[in-house]
Amino acid sequence: VGAGVNVDQLRRTGCANTTLAFVSLTEEGERDFIFYRDPGADELLRPEEVEEESLSKARVLYFGSLSLTKEESTKATKKAIKIANDEGLTVTMDPNIRLNLWDDPSELRELVRSLLRKVDIVKLSEEEVGFLSGTEDLRAGSAELAELGPDPILVTLGGAGCFFYHEGDTKRLDGHNVRVKDTTGAGDGFMAGFLHELLENTEHLSAIPPTNLMAAAKFGNATAALTTTDYGATSAFPGSVDVRDFIKES
Repeated sequence: VGAGVNVDQLRRTGCANTTLAFVSLTEEGERDFIFYRDPGADELLRPEEVEEESLSKARVLYFGSLSLTKEESTKATKKAIKIANDEGLTVTMDPNIRLNLWDDPSELRELVRSLLRKVDIVKLSEEEVGFLSGTEDLRAGSAELAELGPDPILVTLGGAGCFFYHEGDTKRLDGHNVRVKDTTGAGDGFMAGFLHELLENTEHLSAIPPTNLMAAAKFGNATAALTTTDYGATSAFPGSVDVRDFIKES
């Protein structure tokens, strides 16, 4: 609430604890995750808890694959996607693939690919492009995934910046030279910055002007870079004024 986030649709359960994520860091700030769920509260979300009236007031639905690990939460996620599609919302996805949460990686791959048919914008890591498309070539992999539905496709490259594919064209932005403390949340920061800038300047997200897409990618790139300069995930996210100042200085 203190961060200005509306939590009216937050659901609580007495049947499970909140999922815990333990993050280990290398000296270079790279991280590894271990999750504790037995089950986690997020896995217990039910379709009837997804309210159509509240969701229809949004402009964007944003989801990942962590809500797809159990049957009920998968149904809830699919219901939210259907509502968003029916209401004309822009549907965005960050698969945020964590293979240690799945018994069968091929099941995860096919599930994500099937949902991409209902997605407008997807954000991936380099590794996720290879996992989902079968090729490590970013252009070829993005082109294949775009045939399923999403366009643009955004690919974060860590310290090397980002790559994006849109209507058959590709662009690449270099990363920023910052002192990295913790890369946790960098991908989330990128997408938060990207969507913030896009929503600020684009009235109809079904037709994104190339200049707006480039501006949003630059904003996301800078947001991700600043996120790595402090420890933690949410606590490290910069404000929009900080990001704009950083872009000007860069």
